Amino acid sequence: MLVAALAAWGLIPGVAAAQRSVPPGFLGVVADRAAVDGTVPLETQMRLIRGVGAETVGLTFPWLEAQPYRSPDEVPPGEAGRFVAAADGVPTDWSAIDARVAAAARAGLRVHPVVIAAPPWARRNPAAEFSPPADPQRYAAFCAELVRRYGPGGAFWAERPDLPRREIRAWQLWNEPVGGDGDATPSVFWVDDDPFHVRFVPLMRAGHAAIKAVDPGATVALGALVGQSWNTLQLLYDAGVRGTFDAVALHPYTARPENVVRIVRLVRRTMARNGDGALPIQITELGWPAFDAPDVVRLGRRQAARAQEAWLAETFTRLARARRELGLELVLWYTWIGRDRSERDAFDHSGLLRLDGGRLVAKPALGAFTDVARAIARGRIR
Repeated sequence: MLVAALAAWGLIPGVAAAQRSVPPGFLGVVADRAAVDGTVPLETQMRLIRGVGAETVGLTFPWLEAQPYRSPDEVPPGEAGRFVAAADGVPTDWSAIDARVAAAARAGLRVHPVVIAAPPWARRNPAAEFSPPADPQRYAAFCAELVRRYGPGGAFWAERPDLPRREIRAWQLWNEPVGGDGDATPSVFWVDDDPFHVRFVPLMRAGHAAIKAVDPGATVALGALVGQSWNTLQLLYDAGVRGTFDAVALHPYTARPENVVRIVRLVRRTMARNGDGALPIQITELGWPAFDAPDVVRLGRRQAARAQEAWLAETFTRLARARRELGLELVLWYTWIGRDRSERDAFDHSGLLRLDGGRLVAKPALGAFTDVARAIARGRIR
């Protein structure tokens, strides 16, 4: 039903005009939550994402999902068939990540992966899901395995000659090591007693080196700064992060579209001051709403949906027009599917689609996304 509705509304674009104002893969969405957890058919969602004009899909590659056990001896006998040995002997189950990458490839989407979430055996604090790795070299080894599987000449593509070859050439290392309330505030994605840079910079250094050793042409993104990101970036430069990334990933969440551009501009200035002015910036999450779920609930579903539609159209248009000045190479909307009912989680309201029971409902922002994607692809926004 949803596919038919999108086609009827003209939301599935035809072939874009040859003249483009942005690089291939510039615009996309993040697919997480219900989009990838089995709630809805994965293959269908990837086709829909491509159908509305997205060229890149953001996906999480959780380390704990692929390597939950340290050694073959720890694998329960009934599960042994799912695992193969990694280069360092760690038993590895690629099935979940394989399914996401395959679905994206069939749909013609590039994948932007975020490598995060150490398994308990590799964490400093085994009880905290987002505790940093105890040994950054272990994290780096997993990154290298990912490149060997999904990068150029990777084993995944050799095993699946039926798939369009969409080799992954860009990798984001971790996600939001700092929270959104300041330049060094705690983050739910980096649970540590020490200042975040103490272990985050070594993690970046090890991961960058491991990925480049397998694919020298890969892009490694510093992942991903939120809140007072320009100040956080300077803290990282002061801690020696320069040379450990090829792009800066940002999550410029803010209520006003003009402030999105302002945040990116401030980050660009920080990069230039530290000798990285030529490196690109990737916005790997951006959406409305991002905060204050109770306020969104009070707005009501209809009014919130219209506000989201207007915010998306204005923000994406501003970013596309400022792309060259800002050095932007990627913009991903967060997220593809929400439920629009949580009173605490604002991101539950940020989907372009709303899951209502077992039914997916297209929100007004989906039409805005498609309109902007079509205009960008045809060079109408410069």
